[in-house]
Amino acid sequence: FPTAKLFKLERNYRSTRCIVEAANSVISHNKRRIPKDVYSLAGQGESISVKAAYSDLEEADIVTKQINSVHRHKGVKYSDIAILYRTNAQSRVIEESLRKNGIPYKIIGGLSFYERKEVKDVIAYFRLAVNPDDEEAFRRIINYPTRGIGNTTLTRIISAATSRGISLWQAACNLTAEELGVTKATAQKINSFVEMMKGFISLLDETDAYSLGLKIIEDSGIKRDINSDNSIENLSKRENIQELLAAINTFVENTIESEGHTKNATLDRYLSEVALLTDADTKQDDSEQVTLMTIHSAKGLEFDAVIMWDASEGVYHGDDERQLVYTIASRAMHQLTVLAVTSLTPLLAEVDERLYEKG
Repeated sequence: FPTAKLFKLERNYRSTRCIVEAANSVISHNKRRIPKDVYSLAGQGESISVKAAYSDLEEADIVTKQINSVHRHKGVKYSDIAILYRTNAQSRVIEESLRKNGIPYKIIGGLSFYERKEVKDVIAYFRLAVNPDDEEAFRRIINYPTRGIGNTTLTRIISAATSRGISLWQAACNLTAEELGVTKATAQKINSFVEMMKGFISLLDETDAYSLGLKIIEDSGIKRDINSDNSIENLSKRENIQELLAAINTFVENTIESEGHTKNATLDRYLSEVALLTDADTKQDDSEQVTLMTIHSAKGLEFDAVIMWDASEGVYHGDDERQLVYTIASRAMHQLTVLAVTSLTPLLAEVDERLYEKG
């Protein structure tokens, strides 16, 4: 098309000059791009706030303090604040910190961490080990991963338990194949599940929550199930379960630090903490909420204040990743905060020092 013309849409109507210039400085390093000079006629605006932390917990603490600062002292509504991250699995630490500090939030394009299926599946194993009469947990995991105990068999277990006034666990443990109304082969599958759970139960008082959690994920077949292929869905499940294990490990480490031993770093105590965190899910209202979402979900949106979660070295690299950083920066209208657990040097090397302030 020899008469075709190229029109560059270079004016940014959203962000301050500081934010636009910083975004430009990152994307300008891309090798495959049509050169253009994006500009803004808005004021220079605030410098970008760059904060480094020693751990993800400290990073989450910085986030909540930053939100409180812009909300209380600068009058920015919760709904005008967004936290953007690379993958959904990264939301766990942020969510826990926001809940503990009473900051309302919503997740766009995904579920709250403890509402994700794979997380609920693992938690259900924990719950059944701690309380074998937990019928909701029993129903959820008796055939996950698939072990040949289908809905028909579950219905018969429920019927047998109901008619005798006992729990599903008691029925599975004590009733014969004939009493359950199943074949001997199916009864053997039920018995295998029961024996596996009894093994977990026997370790409750002598094994810390993290070690037992690892064993449950391994021995139950969950690890094998989510490693069955490298689909995007299974990759996401693996990331979420790894994040759950990280949370349990933190719980154990904190218990050791405060009490000097692992005696109380048990699975039942961990579940008590999770119960407090997930209780907020039933208390949602229509008040203003901070928005949490992945970078990809944020395209086309804008917020007064944007917090870029975990810009640590190695998380963002290469041309495609610079594009993601550009997307994050250009979502912010007036305030942009960049956080990292370790070094921010690679990212900052591409940004003019005049545009940011280290905290």
